[in-house]
Amino acid sequence: MRVKDFKERALIAIRGNPGMTRMEWFNSCINSEAERDKLWHVFKFEVALPLVIGGWVKSEGDQFFPQ
Repeated sequence: MRVKDFKERALIAIRGNPGMTRMEWFNSCINSEAERDKLWHVFKFEVALPLVIGGWVKSEGDQFFPQ
C-alpha cells in the first residue's frame, strides 16, 4: 500500500469513528501484520500527530473534533 493511500484510508477511519482511540483507528486501517510493522510510524507521525498538534484530536481520550 502506498503511503498516500494509507493516509487517506486513515483519515476516513478517523472521521467515521470519532470515539475510537488512535490504536483502534490504526488497526482499522491495516490489512495485514506486515503492514502493521511498516505503517505504524507513518500513522503516528504523519496522520495522528498533525491532528493532535492541529487541535483536531485531543491527546487525552483521543476524541476527534469534526469541522
